[in-house]
Amino acid sequence: MRKGFLFLLLFLPLLSACELLEGTGYRVAEAQLLFPEATERWTYFYGEPREVRLGTQVLRLEKASGESLWAVPGALWVGGNPVLREVGPALRPLAEAVRGIQGSLLEVRAQANLRATWFYDGVGWVRLTGSLREGESRSLVQPAQYQTPDLYAFTGTETQVLLREILARRGGRQVVVFELSEPVLRPLALDPIPDGYRVGALQVQYGLKVEVVIPPPPQYRILDRGANAAYQETEPKAFLANNPTRFAEVWNLVVANRIPRPP
Repeated sequence: MRKGFLFLLLFLPLLSACELLEGTGYRVAEAQLLFPEATERWTYFYGEPREVRLGTQVLRLEKASGESLWAVPGALWVGGNPVLREVGPALRPLAEAVRGIQGSLLEVRAQANLRATWFYDGVGWVRLTGSLREGESRSLVQPAQYQTPDLYAFTGTETQVLLREILARRGGRQVVVFELSEPVLRPLALDPIPDGYRVGALQVQYGLKVEVVIPPPPQYRILDRGANAAYQETEPKAFLANNPTRFAEVWNLVVANRIPRPP
């Protein structure tokens, strides 16, 4: 009996130090869209219906009550609207893309850290770059393979809604979307604080200026040089040896002037 009493005395302080923590029951996903003419904040709410405060406003979060091009499946509506949308003045561009005079060349210039750069050419999306550091530039030949953008901060359905809105404003122009590594706006002062707060910033550019762009360095290495080959042209040339006969022809061209000729 005495041992049981001592165990209880030791266990009671642990119980008194425990606190049952409960979440607020809602989560937030925020898109900061840096358009040329304005900066917009699109905020989606997920979780259970409730009321939250934003400054002097009371936001009523409720189940979806209709259909909208701006609606994301599973997100709560805010006061009868599918998204909480704020519009502010345009900010200074933090990245730029230009097209080279050669046509197929592009150059991406970053004035802030970027996660990725996506380009819509009027037919589909291509990925121009991965991450770039502030002050870094990268020239490249426009990729030929189309792919659906995978935006780091957003789900697939959120990405679809955001890209649809971005393309709806293009007016026939080509589009560049820069994924900024860091948000540019302060988070909303919501009360109570949400259980999760995802945020991503996208800068949108419509149209490309044409400038002189230096081509990217060649994607090959010089393994050897000298007078051993019978190749007479001054410009580099690639040969595809896709069978033994073709390989023998190319190999003979490479080592034609070498004595003794390697096997």
